[in-house]
Amino acid sequence: MNTLIIKETTSFKITEELPTGVDIVKKGIVKDGRFFAILGKGDNYGKDKVYLSTSNTCLEEVEVISVERLRDGGTTIYKTKAGEFYFPSSLGKKKFDVPTFNKEPIELL
Repeated sequence: MNTLIIKETTSFKITEELPTGVDIVKKGIVKDGRFFAILGKGDNYGKDKVYLSTSNTCLEEVEVISVERLRDGGTTIYKTKAGEFYFPSSLGKKKFDVPTFNKEPIELL
């Protein structure tokens, strides 16, 4: 498992250089105030890595159990050892369909 360093908690910048072709897929704050980041390479979402903060300066990699992409145009569910992230499709988005972690709304940054 890997660790990423956060430079500024207010804007949530990752200070380490990411490997070539790796992008931040999603990042934000879960309800309990911890930061998260999902890193991946393009549409290969099955290989995405999930990180969750353990302090104000570090994100620790969390083991991903499964990743499911629904056929609605992009709803993605990441099941991890820490819990479940749900990101609804931006296509035909329903008014109350919001991103969640363990069924609690999360703030995307």
